[in-house]
Amino acid sequence: VVAVAVLISVVLLWNMEDVIEELMSVKLSDLFVIDILWVPLTAVAVLFLSAGFLPGWMFARIPVTHVFRRYTDNKSRWKRSLLFFQFGGVSFVMGLLLVSFLQYRYLVNRDMGIRSEGLAEAVSWVNINMMKDVNEDLARQPFAEGSTVSTHSLLGQYWTTGLRGTDGKRIATLNHNYVAPNYVEVNGIEIIEGRNVQTRGEVLVNEELVRLKKWTDGAVGRTLEELDGTIVGVIRNVRNQSFYIEQQPIALYCRTHRSYNTLNVRLKQPYDENLRRLNDYVEEKYPQMALRFTSVDRMIVNMYKSVYRFRNSVLLTSSFILLIVLMGLIGYVNDETQRRAKEIAIRKVNGAEASDILRLLSRDILVVAVPSVVIGMALAFYSGTLWLEQFAETMPMNPLLFILLAVVIALLVVACVVVRAWRIANANPVESLKSE
Repeated sequence: VVAVAVLISVVLLWNMEDVIEELMSVKLSDLFVIDILWVPLTAVAVLFLSAGFLPGWMFARIPVTHVFRRYTDNKSRWKRSLLFFQFGGVSFVMGLLLVSFLQYRYLVNRDMGIRSEGLAEAVSWVNINMMKDVNEDLARQPFAEGSTVSTHSLLGQYWTTGLRGTDGKRIATLNHNYVAPNYVEVNGIEIIEGRNVQTRGEVLVNEELVRLKKWTDGAVGRTLEELDGTIVGVIRNVRNQSFYIEQQPIALYCRTHRSYNTLNVRLKQPYDENLRRLNDYVEEKYPQMALRFTSVDRMIVNMYKSVYRFRNSVLLTSSFILLIVLMGLIGYVNDETQRRAKEIAIRKVNGAEASDILRLLSRDILVVAVPSVVIGMALAFYSGTLWLEQFAETMPMNPLLFILLAVVIALLVVACVVVRAWRIANANPVESLKSE
């Protein structure tokens, strides 16, 4: 059995190479080296010793007289202990899966202050005149609604400088980007106060900067001393550095003679097809720039790739642990129905229905499962809370979701018991008593 399991593992590794490399962020061939290979080999050896050699040694010590003696002592305490840990383990891992799944969906779908749908971006280091010409050319193409330029990527680190309060002391780190006048329009950034920048020296600031500066009477018309620019409008908060960190104060400075490195193009529908057309066009017309546009939606997904990998890893782990638990549960129910066949038959002779037998067996399992699932879910809730501390913003941890998941696991356990015990519960009790 161990040899077959190892063989199946090799086949799975061979056929799921791409999936494994994406999850592990390492080439599969790099895992099969002596420095690492001793770990799975040790696991296989321990498995063989604990499942094969040790039971054989124990059985060899049993007196021969016991082999021929018929007895039905209840030796299920150790099996219940194993089921207790298995139920707790699957509950813990399924709880973590719930947290990682909800957090990943929350991050990817969270409003970042931009209209990312249909937006593409590329970076190139060329002189400012050429970048302006390319920008104007792309804006005229039939697959584009508009095009704009900036110094830094829409999603990423901007220039930084100290932001000072009214007392002159540093209160935060100011993120600022040099942009073209149509930057907010193309990128779908909402102006909530004032107007857009038009000429050099005009600045747009976000809500967080206004809050930190404590400009309760408005920011428009003030001078942003840190950049020596005049504030003409306030924009919604933009999460340029993802939700891993707190919202930063941001300023968009209009400087038409600044070197631009980033192009943002607003595409028309269908987005995927027009993104392909855009890349084909720039590759043919501007080969010297090595431009390669990427969907901003894809950039957002890549920002949370570690969360995506963690979620998928927990999903795979949950699937295998759940399979192991169900196998153990099926084996336990089979042993119990066989061991208690006479008891079940006598109960049926005395008027018990099949539903009574199923209820009896389910209750015995739930006595073990319920406290184990509760402990597993509690640990999952606590561990999930610790894992979420790496994010500046997290999805709400609703205890009702964990309670619902615990109920689902308990129902799955009961369903497994009912399916496996259905035959013995509906069998003719005479047959069971005859065999006794």
